[in-house]
Amino acid sequence: MRCDLLEVASGFGQHALHMAQALPQVRWQTSEQASAIEVLCQRAAQHPLSNIPPPIILDAADTATWPDRLYDAVFTANSFHIMPWSSVANLLHGVRKLLRSQGLFFVYGPFFSSDVPPEPSNQAFDASLRKQNPQMGIRDLAQVKHAANQAGMKMLHEHAMPANNRFLVFVLQYSEPDVR
Repeated sequence: MRCDLLEVASGFGQHALHMAQALPQVRWQTSEQASAIEVLCQRAAQHPLSNIPPPIILDAADTATWPDRLYDAVFTANSFHIMPWSSVANLLHGVRKLLRSQGLFFVYGPFFSSDVPPEPSNQAFDASLRKQNPQMGIRDLAQVKHAANQAGMKMLHEHAMPANNRFLVFVLQYSEPDVR
């Protein structure tokens, strides 16, 4: 079964390269901000795969840069804590417009949760991020879930991952009819 997936904030493209080789039925569309797209394009050219189209520019803060098409899934890793909260909220609302009905949104990274005492390493990491830029920092899981719900998504799963990270799976609850 074919699947169209958009990766937001692809960095050097390491996730796309690994996953596209492991899952050839997934068309893995990489994206990055304009300031970082050249490095991603160079990496993609060094490792061409038929199921990874050329990278596109996408800025979570600017919906004008977003593609005008629908995806079965959207994925982002290690991005929420380096974006200002306004961009995280904007991304959650934007993902709603990018997903087909019942589409999935996968988020990987560190999160704080009131149910789990924070690890000292995550506290130190959060402090270092906020020192670099007060708008960055590890996000509160309850706040992310609430914003996702406001955007029409429901969290299906939360998985603990190595190095105090989490893998979150959201499903789109409602979208406009797939007319694109």
